[in-house]
Amino acid sequence: MASLLNSNTSDDYFGNQALANQAKIQKLCKAAVECFDRDDITVALAKFKKAYLLSCSVPEKHMQKVCLFNLGAAYISNEKPKKGLKCLIKSVTKGNAKRDGDLFFNIGIAYDALKDHAKAGKFYAKAINEYEQGEISNISDALIKLGYTFVETGNLDSAAQAFKLAGSSYQKAQKNVDAAMAFREAANYMIRSQEFSITEVLQALNGSVELCKGITDNRLLVKLYNHLAIHYTEIKFLAEAYSCLKESMRCCSGVNFSNQKMAVLLQNSAAVENAMGRYETSVASHMEAADMFGILGDRNAQGQCLCNLAYAYSQQQHYDRAEFYYQQALHAFVDAGVLQGQWQASEGMGASQFCQGNTDEAIASYKQALALFVKSKDMCERNRERLLRRLTEAIEYKATHAHLGPNEASCSFTNKNFSSNAGYEGNIEIPKTRPQHSLDSDEPGNEERDKEPSNGNPDITTELITSTPNVSGRREPEIPRLNNERSPSSTLTPTDSSRTSSPSTITHGSTTSRNDDGAPNSSDSDESDKEGQPETHEAEKPGYLVRSPKKIKSRMCSIF
Repeated sequence: MASLLNSNTSDDYFGNQALANQAKIQKLCKAAVECFDRDDITVALAKFKKAYLLSCSVPEKHMQKVCLFNLGAAYISNEKPKKGLKCLIKSVTKGNAKRDGDLFFNIGIAYDALKDHAKAGKFYAKAINEYEQGEISNISDALIKLGYTFVETGNLDSAAQAFKLAGSSYQKAQKNVDAAMAFREAANYMIRSQEFSITEVLQALNGSVELCKGITDNRLLVKLYNHLAIHYTEIKFLAEAYSCLKESMRCCSGVNFSNQKMAVLLQNSAAVENAMGRYETSVASHMEAADMFGILGDRNAQGQCLCNLAYAYSQQQHYDRAEFYYQQALHAFVDAGVLQGQWQASEGMGASQFCQGNTDEAIASYKQALALFVKSKDMCERNRERLLRRLTEAIEYKATHAHLGPNEASCSFTNKNFSSNAGYEGNIEIPKTRPQHSLDSDEPGNEERDKEPSNGNPDITTELITSTPNVSGRREPEIPRLNNERSPSSTLTPTDSSRTSSPSTITHGSTTSRNDDGAPNSSDSDESDKEGQPETHEAEKPGYLVRSPKKIKSRMCSIF
């Protein structure tokens, strides 16, 4: 009897200890989730480790599996994707019929972090299939991730479709901010892929604009409207582009916004006015933007504005003013050390001089432009041929009109048609408007970034893939470039933002990134579209405004 009493006492002790450990696990997981929400990943990881170690002493194996799952998600978010993958795979219970989209979502994030984007895409697609119809937000997040894997693998039309579906899903979930950014990203890759009609692109852009009306975050609206304007200009819907820029400037007022952002918006709106032929009204904005960039000490951006201003004057046949501002632009580009801007400003200066009948000066400017072009190592053969043709024509014109005085030569020359949108057929063409910056950075610049290849990580999850849904799906116009620059730090490459789950599913707020990338977007136009207009070297990395994969966090499964 005594022996039986001792046995019962021992059972009670271990039972109570197990209950106490379960309570500690609950407390640790809850605290870890709170740390995870605050992006304090290191502390969250430490707490998840403690929770997992305690779970090993609990008889319920299910709790141990879930803690292991959460630990894996935390490892992925802490830039340890290989450890995270091992934990996730160990957490899988064989024969478990439960649908678990979060598992595949987290595995996808791990492979993204390992730069195996093709495999990551398969798991995001699997996650989409696994989520229930009511989990619209989770499906939307997975679609965003899937879209960027398509971008990384060069499948831009499928990326556009994924972003479009994400936008519709966010809209159903009443997440209008995310929906607006997803639709804009869809339009971006529709244009890049050259596989969609103008109607489809407009549908995405107009949908984003409509959703913007319900957004109250002015910082987001300033960027979003500016990017929308860029895309409208790419498909030649200039009135819509100008309207977006005006809205962006309206949102940019106040002490919370820098002069840099306002200068960028002025530069972009003036460039669109140039493209619309509103040269008289664009002059004031060009001048104001140039002055603001001068105060900021950004000589490169100031040179761009001065080139735009010179172009506006040239189209009003004020060739003397155009020559003056091209000269000022050249000085600015020399100070900034930008060879591309130097040869383009020299070319514009030569055209302005030629229009005034100053053929000797025009020849000298064209020679200078050609020399700077060679020095810049520009690989565009069409630009080189154009400069040679213009130099040759100026020399031939001087030889055949030597008997005319300067005024007579000028009159004879300017009677020709100098449409800047026409191809070069014996006529001197004023270089087109300079590119503009995005609002993503107070330090403008075009940084070219290379894609990182897959590193061939071990295929430890092949057996989990069963099916992949079918998510599939222009020439850029001859208009002023509105360069959407992004910095490397803001590139939305999917990284270590896995999903965790604990007592509750982690929620994740939306964000905007510089992309410009800063990001910087890549220009896919034919060389003929760039004739007479500055080249832009925008990064080909994925998006720059839609929800950042870095901010779409990993999910944890609920265990209580």
